[in-house]
Amino acid sequence: MIGTSIFFIVKKTNEIVQKDELAVTITSGSTAVTETKKADSGLRIVGITVPHHDLLAKDRADYLTRISNGISPKTIILVSPNHFDTGNADIQTTSKVWDLGTAKVMPATEIIDKLPTTMVGVDENAFLGEHGIKNILSDIASSFPAAKLVPIIIKQDTSREKVALLGDNLIKNCTEDCLMITSVDDSHYQPASLSELHDSLTIRALNNLDEELIWRAEVDSNQSLALLLAWSKAHGADKFHLEKNTNSGFMASDRDAEATSYIFGDFQSGDKDTAILDEVTFTVAGDSMFDRAVDYKFRDNKIYDIFANFGDRVLAGTDLSLLNLEGPISAEPIPADQSEGLIFNFPPKTVDALKWLDINAVSLANNHTMNAGKAGFANTLKVLKDKNILPIGSSNTFDETSIARFGSGTNKLSVITIESLEVSKDLTETIKIEKAAGNRVMIMPHWGTEYEPIHSASQEKLAHSWIDAGADIVIGSHPHVIQDAELYKSRAIFYSIGNFVFDQTWSEPTQKGLIIAGKFKGDTLELVLLPIVSKKIQPELLRGADKTDFITKIRTDLDLPTSDTGLGYDKITIQLSNK
Repeated sequence: MIGTSIFFIVKKTNEIVQKDELAVTITSGSTAVTETKKADSGLRIVGITVPHHDLLAKDRADYLTRISNGISPKTIILVSPNHFDTGNADIQTTSKVWDLGTAKVMPATEIIDKLPTTMVGVDENAFLGEHGIKNILSDIASSFPAAKLVPIIIKQDTSREKVALLGDNLIKNCTEDCLMITSVDDSHYQPASLSELHDSLTIRALNNLDEELIWRAEVDSNQSLALLLAWSKAHGADKFHLEKNTNSGFMASDRDAEATSYIFGDFQSGDKDTAILDEVTFTVAGDSMFDRAVDYKFRDNKIYDIFANFGDRVLAGTDLSLLNLEGPISAEPIPADQSEGLIFNFPPKTVDALKWLDINAVSLANNHTMNAGKAGFANTLKVLKDKNILPIGSSNTFDETSIARFGSGTNKLSVITIESLEVSKDLTETIKIEKAAGNRVMIMPHWGTEYEPIHSASQEKLAHSWIDAGADIVIGSHPHVIQDAELYKSRAIFYSIGNFVFDQTWSEPTQKGLIIAGKFKGDTLELVLLPIVSKKIQPELLRGADKTDFITKIRTDLDLPTSDTGLGYDKITIQLSNK
């Protein structure tokens, strides 16, 4: 049972001071842990985040009730995504009186009237049906009956600059007994284990008060959480208290359902001993080709339809989101062509599709990168960098561009890409340098025999040599089918993860692939296996028995248990023992 806490308001500040003991329930996956901590009498709550999904309505009401015991903030700034993209402004508010039948929530017009009309629209109609606001109102009326409200909804494509200006205005003008609450649901539409992994980045950004990292979070409003971070830091926050984290997939014991995740927590000031979370997460997809029949079927803006059954969130929400880009991106429209030619040139819209998927890096260390010559390669580098997508490596060359580092902590994930189809450079010294810097190392080679499901002796020799040198994981590309996997010296080797987007519809193996998501934390590597199938060139996640069979094969390759195929079967935890 969750214990109670006693709080009181400090007048003429934005801070709520926490007193007495606090028992916290943190739910991660299917495990709930309750611990009681003695609260420092100097701790002050300066901001709160709760979900608006009513699956956890009681938890939300109980949480806000506990926080409200003994306090009466004058103003609550309630921030939500604009779910239905309503109204003409990116940011909108209203001065309406919220009549709940049993209570009324009054507007804080003295704050609302100071919002800049050049940036914030005042539109009552934009709030009709907006559950991000409405679902929280009864909790506010019950827990903070004397508080007036500044409701704010923000469209998903609102720029960082506008969010920063909004924050500056609110910090300047809401100066007496103000509390900010964000109404945000977190990871959406993902299998439970992936949802949990995505939440780890969100929680890290909140815990570390990292305003840059929060923009990579897979949530329904990065803008709202960025605003909350800026607000909380401006009011002295040095700690994020995680109250609860779970998702609907774990709650329903359904690993494959399109889950929504939930984070409850508050920002506190007065605890300088808060530990910094130092983790790094990644998602890696396989061979991706946007020419030939792919372009013919999905020309121009139809390119987004490739992912109609996949969505734009699977590859989001991690420090690194990487795929093997199997060819150059053209500066000009390319002719429609369904031929089976092996010289690729991708349409200009390819880079927009990659950005829409939230890809932030691509491997160019493959045999098709130079298909459009030096000019085509130069254009590919330019358009990728213009979209803040990092190109790593090149064809038949290994240099400083073949190495990239990702992560927000002191220890990074170093990604090394290399084409190893004929001759492979010795990576021993390169790997040792990255390890000496305290980094984890991922190798993404382009190697092996096309369409061969079993890795070759040369692949194995290279992979083992890289791990012997210090590499932590190897994820291969090029064979266009999924090859076997191996656990060598407690390091995972995925010899080939197959195709992500390709027009090789002539066989079943070429229409299957594997996406690997993971997290390095301390001496542990957590992996989430995401098998995919391509139907008429459109990838989608496998679910149910097909997914179970797929993962059983991989777990068998890695010599891992296969008897319990229930919740969490798609998740692998590897202890990275010293080699």
